[in-house]
Amino acid sequence: MALSDIAGVFSRYLIVGFFLPAFFVIVAASLLVTDGLLPREYRELGDGTKIVVLGGAGLLIALLLSGLHLSLLRVLEGYPLDRRQQRWYVRWPYALAIRRARKQFAALASDMQLPRGDPRRRRAAQRLARYYPPRRWDLLPTRFGNAVRSFERHPRSRWGLDGVVIWPRIELLLNEQQKETHTGAQTDVAFFVNFVVLLLAADVALAVDLVLNTSREAYKFALLLVPVGLAWALYRAAVEAAVRWGQVVRATFDLYRLPLYRGLGVKVPTGPAEEQVIAEFVNRCLWYGEPIPEAARSSSEGGKE
Repeated sequence: MALSDIAGVFSRYLIVGFFLPAFFVIVAASLLVTDGLLPREYRELGDGTKIVVLGGAGLLIALLLSGLHLSLLRVLEGYPLDRRQQRWYVRWPYALAIRRARKQFAALASDMQLPRGDPRRRRAAQRLARYYPPRRWDLLPTRFGNAVRSFERHPRSRWGLDGVVIWPRIELLLNEQQKETHTGAQTDVAFFVNFVVLLLAADVALAVDLVLNTSREAYKFALLLVPVGLAWALYRAAVEAAVRWGQVVRATFDLYRLPLYRGLGVKVPTGPAEEQVIAEFVNRCLWYGEPIPEAARSSSEGGKE
């Protein structure tokens, strides 16, 4: 069966974003652990059959990761630290992480006070837009979290729209090519995020294997730092992938908010001030079911002007 045939059954998003990280990590782990950690039935299989078994295990793990994807994103974004920051075992790491984020944010905000035309001001503006939410109190304790939150907050800060409730409606306006662009960006994020999670899980399995089944030479335990280093490098790659994803999401909101207004039967705003008012009406309608005032409705039949 060719790869194109497989892609017809399983999407590229699942194959590249979930299955490949799971398969590569599980194969590497099976080669590195001692036989004592592997089932006897598996050890007795031939090499070809082992690959098939590992492929099946990789698919199962990929499906599990797919179901847990949103939760894993939230972990890497730092939400568990943010929500439990008052607990004693979270307070110290949260304080260190959020202090670092606020210090970097403040340094970039300071550069924004430089004269126009200064390259440092331009670089600061680019980094603030791509890697940080618009307001200091929206900061999360991780780089990945701030990169994601920066584009989650974009429609609110730029147009007054609540991105969480608006996005499912805008997504329905996209054609297949535009949806594929979004899927490609999300696939890159899933690929790196899943690799990070699986490498750390494999490192735990290797540590258990070293303790239970091998001699305890110090150099062998030092090798456990290799997966951690790889996970850190891939985490940084996940941050950059989130930035690229954010650029696509921002562009979609910027271009499709006006067709959304027309589709909802809302008057297309003629300026920034009017758009802030209309956007709030739309937010409250979609969140709470509040009717849109007649003054904000489109006067043309079908919601088109």
